[in-house]
Amino acid sequence: KLEKYFKNYSQKSLDNVKFLVTDMNATYFKLTKTCFKQAKVIIDRFHVVKHINSAFNEFRIREVKKLNQASHQKEAKKIKTNWKLLLKNRKNIDWYVFKSWRSYRAPYSPLMTESMVIDQLLSYSDTLSETYTCFHNLLDYFRNKNQVDFFNYLKNLPKTIDSEFKRKVENLLAYEEGITNALIYPYSNGKLEAKNTHIKTLKRVSYGFKSFRNMRIRIFMINGLIQIK
Repeated sequence: KLEKYFKNYSQKSLDNVKFLVTDMNATYFKLTKTCFKQAKVIIDRFHVVKHINSAFNEFRIREVKKLNQASHQKEAKKIKTNWKLLLKNRKNIDWYVFKSWRSYRAPYSPLMTESMVIDQLLSYSDTLSETYTCFHNLLDYFRNKNQVDFFNYLKNLPKTIDSEFKRKVENLLAYEEGITNALIYPYSNGKLEAKNTHIKTLKRVSYGFKSFRNMRIRIFMINGLIQIK
């Protein structure tokens, strides 16, 4: 359907398109071969980070199940409760504020900082500790837009990390050109994705609109595109 739509334009007009920003859906890659022959494909940065986060989250859930099966329910529960700390950017981890934590209540446990809690969680599993380090190394290279180190690290992942996590993140190698372009050029479809999220959320909470016109007006109002006097 996309090819049929864009074929309504002349090839000269289509050749003026310089960049195609997309997710990792193979459908859009075909457009560069059939329609936008001069365009460079850019994999939106949000989708790359989401892919890496999903791979680590799925591994974390598997690791919690393994600990439960090995009769380490307390450790598994602590990892499950404090999962957000494991995803937090290492640069933003607090090293100084001591406090009581939900899984480490005083007086049974001493007051701890975020970094101390993370160290405690990682001590429960060697595989978790190694995969956590690998996960954040990848994100650090990506956030710093260091495409050379990012792909070098991706091609030489440690053998000791979780095999399923390794397999999933290595899938990014198939999109090396698009991800490299994402780190070189400033283009993103983030604002468009935000608009789509607004529309989907509106549809979900409103239980449907009888009038498409009313829904359209509501969307415009939410995004500040029109004002009601």
